[in-house]
Amino acid sequence: MKEVGLFFGTFNPFHNGHLFMANYLLNECIFDEIWLVISPQNPLKKNLDILNIYERIKIIEKSISNKKKIKICLDELKLPKPNYTISTLQFFKKTYSKNKFKIILGEDNLHSFKKWKNSADILDNFSIYVYPRNEKIDVGDFIIHNNLKILRTAPKIDISSTKIRDYISKGIDVKKYLPKESFEYIIKNKYFIKS
Repeated sequence: MKEVGLFFGTFNPFHNGHLFMANYLLNECIFDEIWLVISPQNPLKKNLDILNIYERIKIIEKSISNKKKIKICLDELKLPKPNYTISTLQFFKKTYSKNKFKIILGEDNLHSFKKWKNSADILDNFSIYVYPRNEKIDVGDFIIHNNLKILRTAPKIDISSTKIRDYISKGIDVKKYLPKESFEYIIKNKYFIKS
């Protein structure tokens, strides 16, 4: 049975932090593959500055072109809206029954996890690997559960899509935050520049 890490996100845009996290988890042998599950729109985020999903896909394709174990998953595009993680997980379990699915979560998303639809069911049925950011996790704020695995020794990542969009809109160079081809594509198309 293949162990697949599901990395959910709007990836607006996909950046070096996402790539570093995926590579770290693959190198630590936690997963055989990582699927980037691109959400058309997160039900908990009301972001008007979101790129068209097909443009986000192009940016990711440029970022992972030489990564055989990191794949783009577009299944959420076919599922009813809004896209709730529980519905997507049920679809994956049924459609890809030979795989064992686990969830990859950035620490910042752990704060809103209790608001997710059927969050207790997700936690009871799927392992969740929480990757640290620069924030300090206060475990007392969250559900303690055997399926919640906080990767305390993983290198911290201090980068976010929000910060990148903000920097671009202010004319700040973001080259170091993005894979080279993605950076060039974003700049060429003038994405996230406020007119």
